[in-house]
Amino acid sequence: MVKQAEKTRLTANGASGNGVAEAVDVDVLIRAPVLVLNLNYVPVNVCTVRRAIVLVTKGKAELLEQHQGELHTVSRVVEAPSVIRLEYMVKRPFLPRKLSKKEVFLRDKFTCQYCGKKVHDLTLDHVIPRRQHGAHTWENVVTAC
Repeated sequence: MVKQAEKTRLTANGASGNGVAEAVDVDVLIRAPVLVLNLNYVPVNVCTVRRAIVLVTKGKAELLEQHQGELHTVSRVVEAPSVIRLEYMVKRPFLPRKLSKKEVFLRDKFTCQYCGKKVHDLTLDHVIPRRQHGAHTWENVVTAC
């Protein structure tokens, strides 16, 4: 019975726009999405409110926007963030698009790069032939009829 009372100790302030506090289930709120921004305000990820509160509490992130409510604990009130900004840069690996026939045909709009005709019977051509050590890369592969 005590645990149920603790779960409803969360209030969302002004969620309906009229300024009246509404009771919200803690389990629902701590799983709500939070936008995570890099140090230079570039979106990096989406995490849960729970993870965002941990990052803010440990000083690893800064609270930018709070629209979801407040979490009342015994000793403090913690704002449930909507957007946080990390206090450090996160390098995201650049994943190049996979090189395939379909992707090259889409890039070239199903048009032969030598004569300019739209043809359905297309092939791939290496500008610098493979036997002359031409690479199988986006820059060296074109659509040909």
